[in-house]
Amino acid sequence: GGGTGTGFAALQNNTCDICDASREIKKEEVEKTKSVTGKEVKEFVVAYDALAVYAHPANPIHDISVEDLREIWAEGGTITTWEQINPAMKGKIALFGRQNNSGTYDYFREHVCGKKDGKQREFRGGISEMNGSAEVVENVSKTPTGLGYSGMGYKTPNVKWLKVSNKKGESAVEPGVEVARSGKYPIARKLYLYTAGEPTGEVKAYIDWILSPAGQKVVAQEGFVPLK
Repeated sequence: GGGTGTGFAALQNNTCDICDASREIKKEEVEKTKSVTGKEVKEFVVAYDALAVYAHPANPIHDISVEDLREIWAEGGTITTWEQINPAMKGKIALFGRQNNSGTYDYFREHVCGKKDGKQREFRGGISEMNGSAEVVENVSKTPTGLGYSGMGYKTPNVKWLKVSNKKGESAVEPGVEVARSGKYPIARKLYLYTAGEPTGEVKAYIDWILSPAGQKVVAQEGFVPLK
């Protein structure tokens, strides 16, 4: 638990065998891991994921652009109400996201908030930050004006996905297996496992299993996207 940042901290401190991650490891994290463990970090891509944008099922809006998402979520953004996107929906947008030790948080910030004047834009204030992705989805399901982001595997009957386009006016795409794997979906990402040094014994067996047809079948069953 605790998100990707917690996992990388454990890897750096040599207190875990495997780190699950929803973002790529940073250079400084690699260097710290090597300085503590004396071992090179090994990376394994084990699945793909589409980072879905969740709304309440009563919301009449069906699609949204990354351009609008940026103005909703990023610091200094100009969109705070649903009317600014579509007059069919009223009210202030209630935002639900992840905490800053989450790889999902990092990925969404990087790929949706983007950069301004060469610097990473941060999230705006007023976002309700959740410990886990399921909690994000649950809160959106209880909030008619809610908007949140989480992996597509967390969908429940009590929320809906918004189709996403890169720019306003372009065709919007619903999260899915093929579009996540192909990159057609605008907010798709890789999911990783990391170890300090070449895995051996049970750790190697576990990673080999995840990459096997049987393991990849479980990836699909859990709502994520297998490698093939």
